[in-house]
Order: sequence, then C-alpha cells, then structure tokens
Amino acid sequence: MREESQDPTVHLTSEYFKYLALAHDFPVEAVATAWVKKCPSPSPNFTGRRAELDHMHAYFSSAIGSSSRIYVIYGLGGSGKTQLLLQFVQESQNQSPRMFDAVFFADASLETTLETDLKAIAVDRNVGKSAVDAVQWLSYQNNRWVLVFDNADDKAFSIQKYIPKSIHGNVIITSRNPELAGLASNDLGARRIGDMEKLAAKELLRKLVQPGEIFSDRDDSLIAQVVDMLNCFALAVTQAGSYMSATGSGYQEYIELLQQDRPRLLREGQGQVIDNYSWSIYTTWAISFTQLKTASRHFMQICSYLHSSGIPKDLFMYATESDPLTSVDERTRTWLSEFMNHTRNDEGLWNPVAFDEIIQDVMSFSLAIQVVYGEDFPDVQCALQLVALAVPGINDRSLASVLLKRRLQSHLDALVPGASHVSSVPMALRLSAIYEQTGRWHDVANIFERAKEIGGFGGNWSLGACTSNLAVAYGHLGRQEEALDLQLSVLADQRQTLGDDHPDTLTSMNNLASTYHVLGRHAEALDLRLSVLAYQKVFLGDEHPRTLTSMNNLASTYRACGRLEEALDLDRLVLANRKRILGNEHPDTLTSMNNLASTYHTLGMHDDALNLLLLVLANDKQTLGDQHPHTLSSMSNLASTYLACGRPAEALDLQLSVLAVRERILGAEHIHTLLSMNNLASTYYHLGRYIEALGLQLSVLANQKLILGDEHPHTLSSMNNLASTCHALERRSEATGLLVAAVNIATRVLGAEHPTTLSLQQRLEISLSPGSGEVDNGSFEEELGPK
Repeated sequence: MREESQDPTVHLTSEYFKYLALAHDFPVEAVATAWVKKCPSPSPNFTGRRAELDHMHAYFSSAIGSSSRIYVIYGLGGSGKTQLLLQFVQESQNQSPRMFDAVFFADASLETTLETDLKAIAVDRNVGKSAVDAVQWLSYQNNRWVLVFDNADDKAFSIQKYIPKSIHGNVIITSRNPELAGLASNDLGARRIGDMEKLAAKELLRKLVQPGEIFSDRDDSLIAQVVDMLNCFALAVTQAGSYMSATGSGYQEYIELLQQDRPRLLREGQGQVIDNYSWSIYTTWAISFTQLKTASRHFMQICSYLHSSGIPKDLFMYATESDPLTSVDERTRTWLSEFMNHTRNDEGLWNPVAFDEIIQDVMSFSLAIQVVYGEDFPDVQCALQLVALAVPGINDRSLASVLLKRRLQSHLDALVPGASHVSSVPMALRLSAIYEQTGRWHDVANIFERAKEIGGFGGNWSLGACTSNLAVAYGHLGRQEEALDLQLSVLADQRQTLGDDHPDTLTSMNNLASTYHVLGRHAEALDLRLSVLAYQKVFLGDEHPRTLTSMNNLASTYRACGRLEEALDLDRLVLANRKRILGNEHPDTLTSMNNLASTYHTLGMHDDALNLLLLVLANDKQTLGDQHPHTLSSMSNLASTYLACGRPAEALDLQLSVLAVRERILGAEHIHTLLSMNNLASTYYHLGRYIEALGLQLSVLANQKLILGDEHPHTLSSMNNLASTCHALERRSEATGLLVAAVNIATRVLGAEHPTTLSLQQRLEISLSPGSGEVDNGSFEEELGPK
C-alpha cells in the first residue's frame, strides 16, 4: 500500500505555533487520498483546569436527549480552549473503557479548512469525497464518536450545517464567539474559559522554566509576581516561560523586562483601548520577538499577514526560486531579497535546512502570530509579493501546480480585502491564477479592473494580457457582450503587432471563439477554432496542452453545429491523451470526460454518459469543492442524464441544489442560472408537475430573449420546452405558435438540416396531431477552457 505524504505546513494559532516536518514532495497520487488530521496531544506542560475537565467528563458520560451531544468551549484567544479540549480527549481515551470509539478533528477557522478536513474523513472511510458525505456518514454511525471543531471563530459561515444529526455522536466546538454557546445541547453544554487560577498559572510557569527542579520560597514569590503581572492568561504565561527557558533568564530579570516594556507599549498604543488581556499577550510576545534572529523576525512579519493555519512550505520555496517581480517598488524588493537570501544556499537555490532553522528558532519561544508594524517591514506588499512569487508559471499545468494555487487561496484572502493592494500587471496575472483555480471569477475581474485603474493596460510588456484576462472573467460572469468588445479589440491589436501565429494571438482567438460559442454564433466560432488548431499543431505539436485544449473546444463547437461524429472522435482522442499525459484526476482530464459525456448524451448514449459523469462529479467534489463552477456543471449534467435515463427524482434533487447555489452566487439572470431553471422545469414536466414547469419556463424564456436574443440556441430550446408544457395543459394554439416561430428561426440561423431544426420540425408535426409534446432532458453544460 502506498504511503501518502502531505506538503509541510506551518500552523500559527492563538495557543501555539507548530511546524509539521513532513515529506517535501506532494505526489500526484495523493490528490485522491486526503490527509486526515489526527487529534493532537495536549501540551506536556498542561496544568490546572480540573473543574472544567470534570464538568466535561460528567457531561459526556450522561445520556442527553435524542440528538447529538454538543459541547461549546468559548472565551478569549489564548485562554487555553484548545489545550483544555485536547487534554479532555486524551483523558477520555486513556480511561478504560474508552469514552469514544473514534475521534475526528477538524480546523474550523475557515469554511474552506473545515470542508477540507471533513472531505478527508469521507475519503479515509471510503464513504464519499465531500464534506457532506462525511457529515451524512457520521449521522448514521451507531458507535460512540466525537467530532471536534477547533477555532470556529469565523462568523462568515454557519457551522451548524456541518454538525451531524445522530443520537450516538458527540461534537465539541472551541470558539472565541460566545454566540455559538447557543448550539450546545443544553445549559450544561456551554463553558466559558477565562484566565487560569493563580495556583495553576504558577505551576505552568514553573514547568516551563524549572522542569523537575526544586524551587525556593523566593522563587515562589517571584513566580507569583510574574503571573500577576500577566493576569494569569495561559498564552502569556506560556510565552513568558518559553522566553526564560530559551534565553536562560531568571524570574527577576523577566519582571524587569515587563516593567520596562509596559510604558513603551502603552505609548505605541495611544488612542487604542488596551485591556489587561491584550497587554499581557502583546507584552510577552514583543519581548520574545526581540530575541529572534533577523531571518526569524522577517518570517514572522510575513506570516502575520497570512491565514494562521496551513501555511505551505512550498510558498517560500517557490518564491525563493522565482525571478523577482521587477515592477515592485525598490524598498519592497530590497526587503524581500534580504529575507530570501536567508533561505538560499551559496548557489542561490532553496536551502531547506536554513528554513528549518528559522522554524526551530520561532518554536523555541512558543510564539503565536501577531501583526507587526516595524520600521524595517514596509507593509502588506511584502507578504503579497511573496505569495505572488510562489504562484507557478503559466506553462506549469502539473497537478502539483494546480493544488498549490488552491492552497494559497486562504492566504490571499487574508492578505487582500478586495483588489486594493494589486500594484502591477505581473502581480495581477499571478494572483488571479489563484482565484481562477477556485472559480472565483468576481475576484479575478476585480483584480484586472484594478490593474486597469493603475495603468496596467497597454504598453509593450502586457500586450493586452490584462484585457484578455478581464474578458475571460466577464465571460464566466455572464457579461458576454462586454467580453466580446474587449476580445475584438485585443485581437485586432495583437494581429497587427504580433502576427496571426503568435501564441498570445492564438490564445485571444481561442477566447473569442468561446465567446462566440456561448452567444450561439457557432459558424464564427468554428472558423476561429480551425485556424487556431492548425497553427498549434504546426508550432506546438499534437500533444501540447494548448493544442489539446483547442481540440477539446473544437469538439464542443462541432457538437453545437450538429457534427456529432467529428465531435465524438475528437473528444475520445483528447481524453486518451490527457489521461496518458496528465493523469486521470487532473482538472483538464475531468473537463474532457465531462465533454465526452456531453457528446454521448447528445447521441443518446446515456449509460455511457452516466458512467463518466458519476466519476467526474466525485473527483470535482474532492478536488474543487461542492460550490465550484465545474462541480455545479457536473451536477447539472448528471441531473440531465438521470432524466434521460428515466430517473427524474434523482435529477430533481441535484437540480434544486444547483439552482439554489447559482441564484445565491451568480444571480437570477446569469446564463447558467437560467439553464438550471430550464432544466428544473424539464424535470417538473417529466414528473407531471406542469404548472410549476410553466412558471419557470415563462420566466426563463423572457430573460433569455432579453439577454441572449431570439436566435440563440438556448432560447430555441426554451421555446420548445414551453410549447410542450402548453400542449400538456391543453393550450395547443400557444404550443403551435411557439414551435412555428422556433422552426423558422432555426431554419434561418442553423439551416434546414441541422439536428436542432429537424428536432423542432418533428415536434411541430407532433403538436399538430393528437398526443402530447416532449421537452428536452435538460441542457448540457460544456467547459470550453478559455485562458
């Protein structure tokens, strides 16, 4: 059995700072098997909290109600919530018999980290590949398990939907948010954690400074003075003890440091409210920070801007090995160069040993992360530039590259409130690649709109790169006409300055063809597709990733033009090559599988389509998440195939889920939202729920005529579906009128022999004779891969 490894990551939490020294390389095979987090052991220096621990033991030993037993530990950061939880789990598992049959641990600091950890549970237990699968599996388990949600501080999402419903299961939540106490099973299930008892705080400090040593009465008096000055806050006491242990300082010396630093810190904090908690934490942190080596201080300053959990070592490795961004200001470039020189060897290459020394230095002081505004640290730009430098190049299409971009998202979110800090075209191109991998096209558009504001458009360097990327983002957001205007302008400039066979020109031609495709202008799309592919085969070869993308897109256009056999041949060829070159689970391979399923569906090969789509959706959920645009497309396509296979109930569940997400994220009038509404109406029709189908179809058709126009293929499909529903409701004259109009449009735009025209003509003939109409099984959604 292959042993999977995980990229090394740095975790900075309010309780402790730890570095996971795991294997350096992330194998391609590891994407299929998520890394399950084990519940950590408590600190060996854990002290006190006996009353709280006894309360938890009593609570979980009793049978309470008929639903999950939920316990919420809440309080200030650094009060010891996580350590209390870990100590309880360890005690409960060391007793005989064990209190819990299984313990599951999840980082709930962000919704993305929580979903990742729950997915890992589902994969590890072979019950699915999504967070929902894990929650459902736990809900039906009959053994006594406990699920831990640690650091559930983010109010931006509801943690309640991730709590399994089970009479056997247990959930423990730690949070700074007191509102979560309302989730507890009863009043006994919520516990506020404050400062430590003085005796326990003294014992903790002694363990850290004098482990196993005999101490004097004078020591006891000085220890009491230290913990009083730190207000008995667990994190502050831990940091003070770690400092004294690392530097060999005594209690009296540390007291003097506290007395010296407090006036300075209060002066620096003028105009701010500084309570005892904030003062204690910051003072102990600042004293320790000054003792760090220069490289370690720089490392902490960068990390202060990133998300506190799961900082990938690869971020620093890729940034160190990248060419510097010449467009940044001199001060930022100098600061970053000085920092990265600490992690390079004599040949200028990445030095993992030097990086490990930085981590060990930080660990020795038990430092938690704080934001540092020092005179030698310019601002957020340094951390932002480091993240940008860590983004692999545009030609790196490896699975490891894709995974790294996705893992950088939480750190980019922590750094950038909107796109306000984007300062150059190179930065915009690199940071947008992170959001593209996670389907966040609003953020991509914001980044390039910001680049436009700062003068990123035009000039010899960019050659329309920002404009092209902004157009792609607009296309994904349903703003097709704006995308078209930008693409026509960029392509005209590139043809004049670069020529027709330049790679940038070919990319722009491909993107313009995708916009024509979405707008239903398939003949224009086809001409561009054929030209691009001919050039790429000559200059890049048949198996280059860009050539394969063009072949994939040409197959989609063939399918739209009714040339199904040509589409099928290309789809199969591209999929075979991508499986061989990229692997079965690469996003490009999944795109090819989805599009081949679309061709199968159109040809009536529904069983073949179904087998592919089940595999695609499972992988999409695992690698992209439940709400990524590609995942939603896969769910929609699977629903259409279920409908074609006579399984409307399964189709209905998927379509309701997809529509709800798209209405929330994209809005009611986005092209994909209208497709979802149209597909849901088709399912209602097949279930005999004609009135519900009619309401949706009237709304969809009105919006499609307004947004896409009367001649768009989607509009024609909606006219046909509405006609069938009218026919079923005995409104035959309306049905006939819609079909006559649709046939006339299709004949004029697509031609009399196009499959869509022939299908509409056949249905018109049915409508003019006794019997019922027939709706489509739902529109398939293709992934065209604009770049």
